[in-house]
Amino acid sequence: MARHSRLVYGQNRHIRIVSRAITQTQLALRKPPHLSAMWVEAGPTNIYRHEAREGGAMSFQMFGAIHLHALDCHEIGNDANKAKLIIDAMQNMRDWLNKFPIKPGETALKVAPSLEKTALDYYYRGDYDEWWNQECCNQEPYFNQHADVPMVIACGFYDNFVGASANYYIEMNQRNESPTSLILGAWCHGGMRATGSAHGDVDTGKESFWGVTRYTTPKGWLFLTNI
Repeated sequence: MARHSRLVYGQNRHIRIVSRAITQTQLALRKPPHLSAMWVEAGPTNIYRHEAREGGAMSFQMFGAIHLHALDCHEIGNDANKAKLIIDAMQNMRDWLNKFPIKPGETALKVAPSLEKTALDYYYRGDYDEWWNQECCNQEPYFNQHADVPMVIACGFYDNFVGASANYYIEMNQRNESPTSLILGAWCHGGMRATGSAHGDVDTGKESFWGVTRYTTPKGWLFLTNI
């Protein structure tokens, strides 16, 4: 997760490495002793409900997203030929989606077998079952194990995970004694870190994006959100 991490400076100038949403939430369920604060940005807490099968059918955007994650996976590593196969598929994603239903070994993800299996599970597991109930897919049943630390949960109005983020805030705000804050803005997924302000036909103005900025949270924590 190093590529998608941020440096976080806390009290006494300790440095923390903070990964993206699902990784942080799963880490918090372990209550690691050095976890001091969290900034959770635009992520699901139940992949079945919020991400992969929202509304019933597989969300095809996740087929593309899995290709993006494949570029970071250990099964590809520094293999340029495997990476090129994934990148070529990403550039021709419409054609790949027209090839559904997919079968094992027939997608570009065959060079990353664990992720190809994930894509197949997303597609073929229409009912909520034991696979979806794994902690890595659904953290909500384990919220009673969640670390009680200061949290900022951020998301955009046009983000897929705005409902998940709001629910996560409600749960943590009710359960934890540490301060929990929710930030919702006029962004699409990840848009708070971009420099644009237009979403379709709507332009929310230059003040609606954060860009490279520092943010102060409860108890004096500073989060550096540039990546």
